[in-house]
Amino acid sequence: MHHIFIDTNIFLDFYRESQHNFSTSKLTEIISKFTSKSDIYKVYITNYLKDEIFRNRATVLKEQHDELSKKLKLIKGFPTVVRSLNTYSQFDLDLKSLEKSYQILKDEFLEKSKSQGFEQDQFLNQFFEIYDTQVIADTNRLAARDRFDFGYPPGKKDSYGDALNWLFLLSEVPPNTNLYLVSRDKDFSNPLDTKEVNPYLAKEWREKNGGEIIFLDSIIKLLHTLDEADNTFEQSYISEELDKLINSSSFSETHIQISKLSQYVNRFTKDQIFKFFEGYFRNPQINWIASDKDISLFLQLIQQNQHYSVDLRKSARGLLPEEEDIDPE
Repeated sequence: MHHIFIDTNIFLDFYRESQHNFSTSKLTEIISKFTSKSDIYKVYITNYLKDEIFRNRATVLKEQHDELSKKLKLIKGFPTVVRSLNTYSQFDLDLKSLEKSYQILKDEFLEKSKSQGFEQDQFLNQFFEIYDTQVIADTNRLAARDRFDFGYPPGKKDSYGDALNWLFLLSEVPPNTNLYLVSRDKDFSNPLDTKEVNPYLAKEWREKNGGEIIFLDSIIKLLHTLDEADNTFEQSYISEELDKLINSSSFSETHIQISKLSQYVNRFTKDQIFKFFEGYFRNPQINWIASDKDISLFLQLIQQNQHYSVDLRKSARGLLPEEEDIDPE
């Protein structure tokens, strides 16, 4: 399981302009990813985190409103020499039309801001429905205040929030666990290299939890990193379970391993397919029950894999010239 903490500023980035295009399709993709992986993506959501997001939402939207005004600011008071041009009258009409559209746009922005009607609002509501909200105990609040007052990171002026979240994670994340910490907050980052986590926090996590911190500054980078980690873990799992299958010592063990591996057959590599056939031909605990429904289906799935070929199967079979000719097809 991957243990994840996403800081307030990352959630608020969905309302901000950024290098990432959080279009409707992208928001849907992110929700689908976390929903489908909810059994292995453990995201820690606290009541304080949700309150902090809501408190700061209006401020972020005000920033975006001001940015909108700057980008769409209309130039007025053109000099006489410009207004004397033949094309000015049409330009003036276009300008007035644009002013009208601009006002409609601003009105809609304000209405959605008040009603929480943005797609980003719907996204956050859906995201928070995936995971339980955990209530931070009063003891953690007091400890966060003491930690901040003594100058330990993370923390910012007049706010115990980062310290509160950090102490919560130290107490709730299982021992010997790597933590994916997603934040753009400089209070979590290394002052010498903002792409790295604060070295004191990294040291504290190792000493008190036993794991490591994977520090990331966007939810997009988080998903890419998790995909890579999942792929590495998945291939390791496939290799381990495949070894157990080809060395199976009983029919029942074969059925168990076939059940474990069936959902991963489409992700077998060429080498893994070759290894399976080599084991299939060598081990009677597999090939003697080839007609059993689950084994037969497994063989069909193998043949649907993009790396499968008749030549590959024959190559594996060719390693055993003295064996009885057993052909899964």
